Amino acid sequence: MNSETVDRFLSGPEILRRYGVSAMTVHRWRHDPDVAFPDPEMVIGGRNYFREAAVVDWERRRAKASGSRRITSSAGS
Repeated sequence: MNSETVDRFLSGPEILRRYGVSAMTVHRWRHDPDVAFPDPEMVIGGRNYFREAAVVDWERRRAKASGSRRITSSAGS
């Protein structure tokens, strides 16, 4: 794990921009055990903040499981 990502947090909008998906898609990812997107580490004022290290770890696991294909949203997101 890179020391630069250990304590950095990504807001919900940063997650949406990072993957080019809607809030509903991230919601589905979080609640789909096959996708297993990390839950937010903090909720402040109703806003979700995700630990960047957990997101990067999720990206690596998904890339490894999918044969390094790019992570994309499902149709209708």
